[in-house]
Amino acid sequence: MAIRAELHFNERKGYIEGFRDMGNGKRVDDIADHVLVFIIRGIKKKFKQPICYAFSCKGGAKWSEIKYLVSRIIEMLIDIGLKPIATICDQATTNVKVPNSLICDSKTNYLKKGLEFQGGFFENNGYKIYPIFDPPHLIKGVRNNFLNKKISFEINGKKMVANWEHSEAI
Repeated sequence: MAIRAELHFNERKGYIEGFRDMGNGKRVDDIADHVLVFIIRGIKKKFKQPICYAFSCKGGAKWSEIKYLVSRIIEMLIDIGLKPIATICDQATTNVKVPNSLICDSKTNYLKKGLEFQGGFFENNGYKIYPIFDPPHLIKGVRNNFLNKKISFEINGKKMVANWEHSEAI
């Protein structure tokens, strides 16, 4: 999420806030203009809680930084007794690359152990985590493609094309 780039002196902590800080203990002298917010949500019990934020700049965080944060957050959730089962994000390029890389790492670990990998998940501390893309963003993506492109499909061997105007005619 984009934020206003500003610096503030935190008197209580005695340092300047507003620099790039990805939570790994290495603050950079670039002024942050984006924030990543990680939220956990209950499935059995209804709750939603922000648990982590990191400040990045120049268009957002690198996929490798997000991958580190996701892995570390999952480890910490497991350590406190929670049982994570899924991650949810939109389809930004970095957000797609993170679960793909984690799945690839899990597949490699399975193959090294001589086990069959079924796919569709990544593993962290013995927990299978299923990456899910945010449904509202999926719907928006389909709509945007439908607005800007012609959709080719086949029904009973007959090739057909649809576009946004066809949906307006219904």
